Amino acid sequence: MDLTEYRKEFPILQKKIYLNTCSLGALSLRSRRYVQTFLDQWDEYGASAWYSIWLNECASVRSLLAQLLNADESEIALGHSISTLLGSIASCFSFEDRNEVIVTELDFPTANYQWLAKWFNGASITVLHSDNRISIPLERYASAISEKTAAVSTSSVFFTSGAIQDIAAINDAARKKGAVCIIDAYQSVGQIPIDIRTMNIDILLSGGLKWLLGGPGITFACVRKDLITTLKPTMVGWFGAKNQFAFNAEYFEPAEEARRFETGTPSVASVAAFKGGLEIILEIGVENIRTAASALIEELIILLQKYGFELLITDNPDERAAIVMIKHPNPAAAVSELQKRNIIVDYRKEYIRVSPYFYNTSEEIETFVETLQEVT
Repeated sequence: MDLTEYRKEFPILQKKIYLNTCSLGALSLRSRRYVQTFLDQWDEYGASAWYSIWLNECASVRSLLAQLLNADESEIALGHSISTLLGSIASCFSFEDRNEVIVTELDFPTANYQWLAKWFNGASITVLHSDNRISIPLERYASAISEKTAAVSTSSVFFTSGAIQDIAAINDAARKKGAVCIIDAYQSVGQIPIDIRTMNIDILLSGGLKWLLGGPGITFACVRKDLITTLKPTMVGWFGAKNQFAFNAEYFEPAEEARRFETGTPSVASVAAFKGGLEIILEIGVENIRTAASALIEELIILLQKYGFELLITDNPDERAAIVMIKHPNPAAAVSELQKRNIIVDYRKEYIRVSPYFYNTSEEIETFVETLQEVT
């Protein structure tokens, strides 16, 4: 599938070499149009747009996400950030009979902070460590999970190495011990196929910021249908109420679907932008995106290794997401110099982080590596 036609959908690509999707996806013309439509509706209808348009747009986005993940719309909850949604989900755990939570040192801090703060509620946190700063062996999870484990919380793709985890196997190991598995898939959904049915995932969280091209302020949780009503959040909001428009200030009953994990009024502008990104991802197909991005990643790795750059990547190409970490003596300065030359990448600690996507080209990869040599 030739994806170069989609380049004209992203104006930034006409001005810059954009290799930073794992931080923020490029803005599409479609998302821009949908946000403008939201602004026009706000101006035309005022508050009445909620009932006639905007609540339906939220439902439309839940439906698109269900299609993307092979889920049911009732299993999707929308949020403002991973912190908010994970906070609602984490509030379901009492840490009485089961007080252990397992996380890893490679996970994004916001997920781990949610559980580390539960120490005040009696939780015991086990942090699994990596031998190579790239990945965590599956057997390490299996050894750590016990009958005392309440939850296993980890990432689908590690944000500082791009290593893909076998989340189905981790989820299976947790379920065998009666624990709930919670997957932060912010760095995978969109670029890597995920089917929550065949993978039998308990809870998955992600959002629009990165690979789904929806921008900030919109996230989602996908919660397995038969698990929803067993989880009773104590961090709640009026959008999570069963009859939210009854406005009953004396009684709270959570929604029967995953919407119980939603909290306050959603950001409709973010929902609009997210819809544009989701439509593009679904049009192309995640399998096609994976094929295109993987080819670019392998080209990038070959070129970087040819010129002697030290990389932090997994050895198995099948376990590589579209993220490459390049060791550099001064990554902040290099990223700044590259930006002056209209090449956008990022850095984490002592590494430059590069993340090509389906809208990038081999020529851009070559230009980036050549320019990186000049500024190093």
